[in-house]
Amino acid sequence: VLFADRSCTEAIAKASMAVTDEDSDVDTLDTTWLKLKVPKEKTHVWCPQHPHLYGLHFLLKKETEEVVDKISSYAALRTVRCHDDQICLNGKPVFLRLVLDQGYHPAGLWTAPTSEALRRDILSAQAMGFNGARLHQKVFEPSYFARADELGFLVFCEYPDWNGGLSNRWETSDAYQTYVQDEWRTLIADLHNHPSIIAWGIFNEFGPKNGWDRHHGAGGGFKHRYALKEAQDKVRRHHDFVRRTVRLVRKLDPEKRPIHD
Repeated sequence: VLFADRSCTEAIAKASMAVTDEDSDVDTLDTTWLKLKVPKEKTHVWCPQHPHLYGLHFLLKKETEEVVDKISSYAALRTVRCHDDQICLNGKPVFLRLVLDQGYHPAGLWTAPTSEALRRDILSAQAMGFNGARLHQKVFEPSYFARADELGFLVFCEYPDWNGGLSNRWETSDAYQTYVQDEWRTLIADLHNHPSIIAWGIFNEFGPKNGWDRHHGAGGGFKHRYALKEAQDKVRRHHDFVRRTVRLVRKLDPEKRPIHD
């Protein structure tokens, strides 16, 4: 049942499906879609100026209509696309005034003490004129995205991609590559419905600092560390991993959000 807003007092759309014991397999349910048509007069797009959220109830009923279980949630309507060098929200260019949020908290390092603390972070950023944040190199708490949805805060969602090497940002093992891609599968499955997430940041400064041709980091950097053939192989392997991960994220995300490094 879809409601006009989160007060859940005015139902505006309904949909149902029959579920049997044979349908209880998780993979089967994950690929099942219910379509709810929002009446034109009740259509409100989500944006920073008006972060409209629809109330949503999922009911599990017996054939006798007895309610066995109920889950409350919310939904929103918005689109995000890239056009040339601009990000467009609901078809209109939006100027991104983002803070870099590394998610540190005095009492818990990378763990927020309360959901209210996360809400205060967002409100503080908005009070200073920012309309969003790049959530740097960590997957933030679920309640952060819920607060961002409610407050109309635009976010770039990331995953920590540091491979453990001191300076070898171009060197990744097969195990590491598999792990990163498995984590992105989990991340998108958990978070893709949040309207506040307008882009994925799958890597952070991934590759030699200052580029493949100019890096002069520890130990001589990438440029002077390998013979030409070995260097070319490493560049090719690195690029292949990045491309495969980008394709995976685009395939998994139903909204096809922009992907940012």
